[in-house]
Amino acid sequence: MGVLAGYLSREDAVAYRPVIDRVAASGRVMMCYASLTGGWDRGVSFGVILRIGQPWTLMAELDRDMGPDPRWPPEVVNAGPDERPYNRTDCPYCGEELHPLPKRRRACKSCGQAVSVQSGPDGIRYLLREADLAAHQARWDAFFGGQRAAAAVTVSIQATRTVASYAAHGVRFVDMTPALPDACAACLAVAGRRFALPDAPSIPTPECSNELCRCDYLPVPEGGSAP
Repeated sequence: MGVLAGYLSREDAVAYRPVIDRVAASGRVMMCYASLTGGWDRGVSFGVILRIGQPWTLMAELDRDMGPDPRWPPEVVNAGPDERPYNRTDCPYCGEELHPLPKRRRACKSCGQAVSVQSGPDGIRYLLREADLAAHQARWDAFFGGQRAAAAVTVSIQATRTVASYAAHGVRFVDMTPALPDACAACLAVAGRRFALPDAPSIPTPECSNELCRCDYLPVPEGGSAP
C-alpha cells in the first residue's frame, strides 16, 4: 500500500481534477514517478516532485482513449491559472462592472469594498465578499473530503486485487501490517494478527480514523501456522 505523502496545491488540484475524475470513473488508478527532496538532517520537511504531464496533455490522451468529457469544457481544462473564467464580472458588493477583472484581492473603484479572488474546485475564479469566504472554504473542504473518499475507494480496490492475487497463487493466510508509528487504534487492534485469507479484515480497516488507511496484507509463506 502507498503512504500518504501530501496533497496537491489548490491550483494543481483544480488543474488536475478533470484528469483524476475521469481516471477514477473508469476504475483505474493514477500513478507516476516521483522524487523526494529535503529532510536529510531530519529537521527539514520532505518535498515531493511528481513526474507528470500537463493536465491538458493528459486530458487530450484520455479524449483519444475514451472520447470527450462534456463536464470539462476546453476553456477550463486548457486555461492557465491567470486565464480561468470568472463566475461574474461585476463587484459582488455594488454590482459595478470591474475593468480590468482583478487577479487578486483588490478594492472596487466604485464602492471601495475589498473584493477577494479565489479559485474554486470547479476551475472557475470567484469574486467574493468577505462574508462569502467561509462558504467558499466549505466548498474546498467538501472537495478535499471527496478526494479522501476517492482515495479510500482506490485503497479498497488495490486491497481486493491483492487478495485475489494471493488466492490465485495459493496463499492461505495473511498477517495484518499497519503503517507504524502513526497507525490508529482500529489498525493497531489487528496489527500482527494472522487471518485465513477469506477472513482477513477489509482495507481500509473498518473504523480507521486516519485520512488514508495504510494497512497491508503480508502473505504467510507455505507451511506457516494457522491463526
